Amino acid sequence: MIYSGQEGMEDYRIFQDSGQSDAWTKQTTALCIYPISIDPSNRSVGTISICFEVYSHYLINHLSNHTTRVDAILQQLIQEFNGYNLGEVGKLEFDQRMGGISQRMTEKGVAPYKGKYIVLSTNLL
Repeated sequence: MIYSGQEGMEDYRIFQDSGQSDAWTKQTTALCIYPISIDPSNRSVGTISICFEVYSHYLINHLSNHTTRVDAILQQLIQEFNGYNLGEVGKLEFDQRMGGISQRMTEKGVAPYKGKYIVLSTNLL
């Protein structure tokens, strides 16, 4: 399920980089998770920001409960990862006070694959 550079990119749904290099013909949803920035405060402390992008084909994006698949997935990602302990690295937070790239949900992509992304950050000590 996690793509790591092998043939058949269209058969995978989770990626460790931004966007897609190939045109897809399947109506599906994809999740991209990757570090988007590292901002040093000084030589030993900084903030690392992790981006979570969700793309869905527009024909399957609307759910029967009058919401979108992309919004439902991002809501679940915030619930799962906000406060998630990364061990030695620290806790991920969806909080503007973390610094780094602005903590918000933003649209991304072009039809037929449009989506949104969120950024969660942690302070590195």
